[in-house]
Amino acid sequence: MLLTKNALTLNCEPALWQRNLCVMAACGVADPEAVLRQCPLLLLLDHAAPTFVQRRVLLQRSTQLTAAQLYEQHPEWLRRRKVPDLAQRLHFVEHRGGSTRQLIIHVLYRPFKDFLAALGASQAEWEAWAAANPSKACPLYRWAQQAAAEERARLAAALPPELVQWEPRQHSAASRRRLKQPSSPTA
Repeated sequence: MLLTKNALTLNCEPALWQRNLCVMAACGVADPEAVLRQCPLLLLLDHAAPTFVQRRVLLQRSTQLTAAQLYEQHPEWLRRRKVPDLAQRLHFVEHRGGSTRQLIIHVLYRPFKDFLAALGASQAEWEAWAAANPSKACPLYRWAQQAAAEERARLAAALPPELVQWEPRQHSAASRRRLKQPSSPTA
């Protein structure tokens, strides 16, 4: 049984939990529960969802890590950056001739000005480049969509039938507010 120290993970649907464990196993992760103990917020994300798989394949391509290595060594990376932004930043690193593997921390975590400083780029250079290379038109973004579609088909074949078509429950606005509010201790 997986126990986590993050109260938000208590709201995780059992089907999502099982689906994520199956996806990680299909990716070659030796101990999926250990990954979720290391980064419990991953439990709340659907690892077979299109955007999650797109982010993972982009990170695999740029870091040259396998899916299992990414999950086991850097699970927190799988929660960072929206896919179009990630693809655009990675494409800019490639455009500038930088090593995405060496600059991945700047791509994922650093404020934008620090990202540019790490590349030796100016705001004006970025703005001109970004205008000519919008995030959703970025070749890496289009590649991630294609690669993720193929990967999702592979994952669907590895999932039990009841988890392939799983859809998350729609939470009411009141329950979402409760999740965001800190709980007060009761007597």
